[in-house]
Amino acid sequence: MTERASSHIAPLTSWRSIFVLCIAWFHCGVMPVCMQLTMAGVVCFFIMSGFLTCRAHRGLQGRGLGRFLVSRALRLYPAHWLSLALFTAFTVAVHEKGLYWPALLPNALLVQCFIPVRDYFFSFNVPSWFLSSLLTCYLCYGLLYRGLKAMPLKWQLATAAALMVPYAIAMGSIESKSELAWAYVCPLLRVYEFALGMVACNVCHAVGHRWDARRWHWAEWVPVGLTALLTAIDVCWPQLLGARYDQSIIWEIPMALLVLVHALNNDNPGPVGRALSWRPLVWLGSMSLELFLLQGLAGRLYNYLVAPVLGHYGIEAYAMVPVGMLPLLVGGAWLMHRYFTRPVQAWAAAKLQG
Repeated sequence: MTERASSHIAPLTSWRSIFVLCIAWFHCGVMPVCMQLTMAGVVCFFIMSGFLTCRAHRGLQGRGLGRFLVSRALRLYPAHWLSLALFTAFTVAVHEKGLYWPALLPNALLVQCFIPVRDYFFSFNVPSWFLSSLLTCYLCYGLLYRGLKAMPLKWQLATAAALMVPYAIAMGSIESKSELAWAYVCPLLRVYEFALGMVACNVCHAVGHRWDARRWHWAEWVPVGLTALLTAIDVCWPQLLGARYDQSIIWEIPMALLVLVHALNNDNPGPVGRALSWRPLVWLGSMSLELFLLQGLAGRLYNYLVAPVLGHYGIEAYAMVPVGMLPLLVGGAWLMHRYFTRPVQAWAAAKLQG
């Protein structure tokens, strides 16, 4: 990996598209593998965010840190408000129940995850909980960066490993479904994964000049194989032992390795990296935020507008939701990305530079 390594890591962008589609299909009821990859994907998103933020914004202080936080807010809030408005308007239009109106203001402000009540943190456009936790991670970035900078790399790794033990014990000991749901979205727990991504970035920065991507291209198979193995174990666990193991704690290490290896091999990707550089996957990954936010709306559009028409012609439409909603999701994400997100980001960049 050279000092002039590209700032864009195409395989990571493609992983975002793969994971966000697994999340959408899981919410459509596709089981069991999509459930495991959904959990892995959410963990990967936070680790990847920490890694890329640390990679692009090392050493921010004062006004620079302030501009960074404003740019992140301008990235998240407009997209959130548009998707919230579209989802709410359509839900009201079709007279579907389930909107908990007291949660509207916390949801709009992206503070819903600090309220440990399911009707709040899983309210309205449910995937927006991710933005609530991600915004908290960005707010903590300056403090995390200064703390990690004061520690030698070996102590960063030791601290991350040491914190994983009480984290795993705490998550594994939760039995209440409501408490487990809140632990899943709790911003303070997701900050750990964000910080883990920052540690991975520091590892990359420390060893990158000594890393021979042509010699170590096979390392890309390690996180892929580990993810496949853990997925198979988790799918089979109930059949083997008759119990459901909480799998939310098993993905930090493989996802951190996935991000790190693709960053180190960015100049000379191996077979996995080259396959993930396929342009349609990268294109989908560039719209991952929009795909994530519009999945609920796309599902409802299919169920209320498309499925009845198909059913009228004798087509079993409701069994086709995972496939049928995909064109609506991708098309809607492209429209939002092209005609809303990009113009808003261009305006925000001009304002911040001015």
